[in-house]
Amino acid sequence: MPKCHWPTDPFTATAAYQFKQEASKGTLQPGKLADLVILDRNPLNVEPTAMKEIAVVRTIKEGEPCAPAEIA
Repeated sequence: MPKCHWPTDPFTATAAYQFKQEASKGTLQPGKLADLVILDRNPLNVEPTAMKEIAVVRTIKEGEPCAPAEIA
């Protein structure tokens, strides 16, 4: 698996640790739970005014792809 930079790791890992769930949540690793939203562009690399133009490519909840209507 290629090494990637996940800017949310410090936030998600700390939250999982605080709730004593770091064994199953908090970082992107095989075997851990994750809900993901895959975007067509990196929101860290666009102008703030262009954020609304970023499209959702795929949503994954509890390890399974889902449609936006299924997320609620």
